[in-house]
Amino acid sequence: MSDVFISYSRKDKAFVEHLYQALKEQGRETWVDWHAIEWTEDWWQAIQRGIEGTNTFVFVLSPNSVESAVCRDEINHAVKHNKRLIPIVYQPVEAQQVHEALGKLNWLFFCDADRFVEMFGELVRSIDMDLEYVKGHTRLLEKAIEWNQQTRNESFLLRGVDLQTAEAWLVKGASKQPQPTQLQGEYISASRAAEIQRQQAEARRQQVFMAGVGMFAFLAFGAAAVAVQQRQVAERRGINAELNAQSLTAINLLESNLGIEALVEGLKAGQKLKSATQEVEPETAMRVVSALRQIVYSVHEQNRLEGHGNTIESVSFSPDGKTIATGSWDNTVKLWNLKGEELKTLKGHRDVVRSVSFSPDGKTIATGSEDATIKLWNLEGKELKTLKGHGSHILCVSFSPDGKTIVTGSGDRTAKLWNLEGKELKTLKGHDVFVASVSFSPDGKTIVTGSGDTTAKLWNLEGKELKTLKGHRSAVKSVNFSPDGKTIATGSEDYTAKLWNLEGKELKTLKGHSGYITSVSFSPDGKTIATGSWDDTVKLWNLEGRN
Repeated sequence: MSDVFISYSRKDKAFVEHLYQALKEQGRETWVDWHAIEWTEDWWQAIQRGIEGTNTFVFVLSPNSVESAVCRDEINHAVKHNKRLIPIVYQPVEAQQVHEALGKLNWLFFCDADRFVEMFGELVRSIDMDLEYVKGHTRLLEKAIEWNQQTRNESFLLRGVDLQTAEAWLVKGASKQPQPTQLQGEYISASRAAEIQRQQAEARRQQVFMAGVGMFAFLAFGAAAVAVQQRQVAERRGINAELNAQSLTAINLLESNLGIEALVEGLKAGQKLKSATQEVEPETAMRVVSALRQIVYSVHEQNRLEGHGNTIESVSFSPDGKTIATGSWDNTVKLWNLKGEELKTLKGHRDVVRSVSFSPDGKTIATGSEDATIKLWNLEGKELKTLKGHGSHILCVSFSPDGKTIVTGSGDRTAKLWNLEGKELKTLKGHDVFVASVSFSPDGKTIVTGSGDTTAKLWNLEGKELKTLKGHRSAVKSVNFSPDGKTIATGSEDYTAKLWNLEGKELKTLKGHSGYITSVSFSPDGKTIATGSWDDTVKLWNLEGRN
């Protein structure tokens, strides 16, 4: 099993060698075919196995690769097996030439050599996203393919704990990407059916055995008691098998967009669980409850905000909590009410909108984009000002507490202060790479910035660097002050959050996430910290670092 499979044109080999080396330095096992071998059955089978056994399929987009028949065959094989696809752009291409499976995804742009470090960081984050689930996808795919190639021989099926783990993975896959394949579903279903047959056969053997024992038992009562016990064991196994099968069926129905049917099947399993509590194994009961909860939440989902044409990058509530602003890869910002109704669409940016923020009075919205501009808008969707001055894309934007100043962070390694007229007040220079997060202190006198150089920095309003917070081992993606302004929280791609005082002393390290921490925030009373991570969880911590 490899972490990454790179599909590319041999004409772009120099770039891919650079990419391969960077991945190697990050400890990522990468499958690359370096040789322009003639198409043969053995060679193509090796390519197929490489794709099937990888967690992430990276396609290097260029005019050469989109015209390559081999590259297209590789994409088709990856799509066939529902592999996670990540398109990266080495050289500009015409959208209509790109494989449809790649065209609907977000692209990472490596065209600008100066942005390689930043975009490589985005690539690694995408590769590592939900990694345990993706590894499960790869592992089960390889097993299912082997079973299928061996004419679906029963000896290749899952049993015991392996089967339970696979079923739990399949339930989780209903809301995950990449989705389970039909072959994986058939493999797990066949494994469960074989397990039920084995359990039933075992129960029959036990009954025959006990019947034979009964013929020679000295105490008929004792033999009868043992027989009853064995029959109860067989019945208990049967009930657990039926509940597992019903849960799996319900989730499969949900995945097929048959919500009502899934709900009916889930309720049947729930009712059976309720009436047979004493006979059900804890793992089986949890599987039934988990499936039913997932189905209920899906069927009754309300107020989904649908309208953007691409990924939503940033979300912000207005101070009164009545309006939501969303920034998207479709280059627009949308305003919504709490009913999920679209109020306005803010059009004007020419590239991805990476950050949105409301002013403290809720009357103005600031947006930062990869087009290197910041725009100010009113609630009617009218563009008020465009702030220009950064030399690269905008990653973050925030208002001061009094609403008179805006701070922005950029890929050009700087943060900038602006007034509402769009005048640049100060430039904060000191970070080695992009500034990913910015925040004002509650009194508005201090600014904290977090950067891809693994540090956070404190600044005054004159742009003077006050302190550098060192301790993280990877990019700092989120920074925030406590409500009293005495503590700073930072979240990092090293899977930890840290608390610091204003002197730059590290107070606590919050460990527990298994993915990048991209958001960190204090509760209004300052006693609780919330961290959001790529491991699909939010954790709450006290000031002692316990969750």
